[in-house]
Amino acid sequence: MLLHFLFAWLIATGVFVWAGIAIFIFVPLDALDGSLARKIGRQKGGFGAFLDSTSDRIAEIILYSGYLSYFYQTEDVWMSIATYAAVTGSIMVSYTRSRAEALGLSCKVGLLTRVERYVVIVATLILSLLWPGFVNIGIVVLAIGTWFTVGQRVYHVPLLDEQGNLANVLSVRTLIRFLAEFYPQEIYNLPPDSDQIMR
Repeated sequence: MLLHFLFAWLIATGVFVWAGIAIFIFVPLDALDGSLARKIGRQKGGFGAFLDSTSDRIAEIILYSGYLSYFYQTEDVWMSIATYAAVTGSIMVSYTRSRAEALGLSCKVGLLTRVERYVVIVATLILSLLWPGFVNIGIVVLAIGTWFTVGQRVYHVPLLDEQGNLANVLSVRTLIRFLAEFYPQEIYNLPPDSDQIMR
């Protein structure tokens, strides 16, 4: 996690290519360390896995702070907003999975998991050697892709019945049926209620 301060500093100072190379070299080592922590955690009550997951989120926040610092220095408001969307989306991707797993459900689907996010970051940082605009493209891809992934995970989270058994998956049809079952007056407006008629 501490190496992410170096990555963030390189990005903040505009040394994109070396930032991409450093991330490419050191992040896989961090992933191996994380796998060991999760394995130890499962054997010792889960603390290792909890600590690894928490440090991963902090590491991403630190990394994105480098982008925010760079765009702040260049007075690029729109890219600063895109970076904010990217970091919040990245956190929400992990949050949706952790909340689902806390309920005993699997939620590993999605376009931009942590590995894919780092692939986008590394690729665009290194490609900035050819054109600096690739850095901006990478952030926009992350901003859109992470929130799309959040939507994918919410869509695929199973619904449980009162006994805790798998009943369905969240879909538009399921949502409409739920609303119609529990709020029939508002949905069907039967019989017509003058208070419900839009004026």
